[in-house]
Amino acid sequence: MNEELRSKAVLTVEEVQKVLRLGRNKSYDFLNDKDCPIPTIRVGHQIRIPSKQFFDWLDGLGAAIS
Repeated sequence: MNEELRSKAVLTVEEVQKVLRLGRNKSYDFLNDKDCPIPTIRVGHQIRIPSKQFFDWLDGLGAAIS
């Protein structure tokens, strides 16, 4: 699944939610937080997340844990 998502230019909140295994409200809270480390793109009321930045951030978390 992640390989398919990595190939996309942008992700939806629902796709990020599945990867992070968060609920809907927590996902929106996280992405709307001013300290969120992931950039977001707003198109009207919709939120899109650049997949490269998202997965770079996520990969960085794994490297920090190792």
